[in-house]
Amino acid sequence: TRGEFEADPRLEAGPSEFKQAGASFNQMVQAINQMIGGQQRLLSDISHELRSPLTRLRMATALAQRKQGESKELTRIDTEAERLEKMISELLELSRMPASA
Repeated sequence: TRGEFEADPRLEAGPSEFKQAGASFNQMVQAINQMIGGQQRLLSDISHELRSPLTRLRMATALAQRKQGESKELTRIDTEAERLEKMISELLELSRMPASA
């Protein structure tokens, strides 16, 4: 199926030239799958790491608004924090997508 990376043991059957080419292909498939998995883990880890400081920023903004009331600056900070939160959520979604999608 298009976009799926699966090793096929049948490629390593037949004459020795085919066996060698099939084994090389299967090794390449495994390496690609490891790279994709590593990329997905990295995206997930980055997203989770960004969430903590973003949460602290949003809490500090809310406390400042409670203490001094609304201001253009605090509203702008909150708007940008919302944008960051949306981007982080999209990164998490991307990291959870299967490689074949």
